[in-house]
Parts: sequence; C-alpha cells; structure tokens
Amino acid sequence: ARGLKGLEFGMTRAQANAALPALADARTSSKYFSGGYMDFGAANGGPSLGEVATVETSLGGLPATCAAEFLDAGKLTRMECTLEAQKGEASHVAAQDALAAALEQRYGPPSDTWSADHNQFMTNIERTWTWADAGATLTLKSKYSDFGALGGNGSAIGVNSTLVLINEGPANARIMAEARDAFDAQRAAQRAQTEREAAESARRAREALNNGKLGDDL
Repeated sequence: ARGLKGLEFGMTRAQANAALPALADARTSSKYFSGGYMDFGAANGGPSLGEVATVETSLGGLPATCAAEFLDAGKLTRMECTLEAQKGEASHVAAQDALAAALEQRYGPPSDTWSADHNQFMTNIERTWTWADAGATLTLKSKYSDFGALGGNGSAIGVNSTLVLINEGPANARIMAEARDAFDAQRAAQRAQTEREAAESARRAREALNNGKLGDDL
C-alpha cells in the first residue's frame, strides 16, 4: 500500500529515509497510546509503541508538517500531514478543494464523504474525504471557523484553519487495538489495586475501632 510523499507502508526507517531524504534529519520522538484523559505514556509505565519522525515539507505545493510513524517492529504504519493554516475562508476553501481534487485525480472518487456547515453565529466549515483500498485508508479533514472580529481594529479572534491528511496502513488498526487492550488492562489493574488498598484501609480502621484505639489520638 502506498503512503504519502512516495513512501510505502512496511518500509523501514532506512528505506523511508532513502525515499524521502528529509526524513534523515527529521525530529524523532516516541509514540504512546492515549486513552481519553490519561496518556498511556512513559510517566505511568506505558510502553513506547514505536518511533515517530516529524519533518517540515510540502504537500500539494503548500507548506506542511508530516509525521511518519514506524510502529510495526520499526516499519512504517501511518503518516499524518498538517498543512500550514490558511489566512481567511477563501484561501482555506481554495486549498481544501485543490487537495481534494488532486487526491481524487490520483485515487479516484472517495469511498466516503462527510460535511457540515454552521453559519448562524460564525463561519464553521467541516469536510471529510476518505479513500480506502486494500486495508489502507487516506483521509482529508478540513475545518475552518471564524468567530469574527474583536474591537474597532478589526483583528480576528477565534480563527481556526485546519487541513490534515491522515494515511493509515493495514497494520495500524491492529497495533492500535493491541495498544487499547494493553491500556485497558493497565487501568483495570490500577483500579483493582486502588480497591484493594481501600479495602485494607477500611479493615484496619474497623480493627482499630474494635480494639478501642481509634480515639487514642483525639
């Protein structure tokens, strides 16, 4: 399955560096599973899922930051590219439409689309295009919102222009499912430990009360 920027899912880091030389000098970090409000990260004993290489590049002629994830025993499983925020609704929509057209030209009609517009209090555009093939998915997410201007100088506040391309290989779903299972198992173990500690604390309190010692320090 083909990934973004000429990369192939299943490539090792060395192979990806050869295909996209900018990756050789990319920022490198570890990825940890995030489950809601608690990250399954190094701070609470979570294992690293693998290496993430982040590089400044371009996509569709626009500046972009791309993160390549090597989570399958050091092989490429996922890419996520965030384009530089656009200035104004017109430029955002133009960039959005150009990307969607280029992707459709390369991959054919999308297998799924979604959209929502809300204009009562603010401009709020949301669009999603998804292409699925041989277990791999490519998703373009577009979101633009503008809460208007602040004060008399016309300065914009609350402006958000987000264009993201997410490319996930066949192994990514399996790896995330395994990480979710490990995360759930850790949380279950933590809950069980907390319950044991609470039960032991209650037992000791009852024992102290029965022995007449609870009020000794009062």
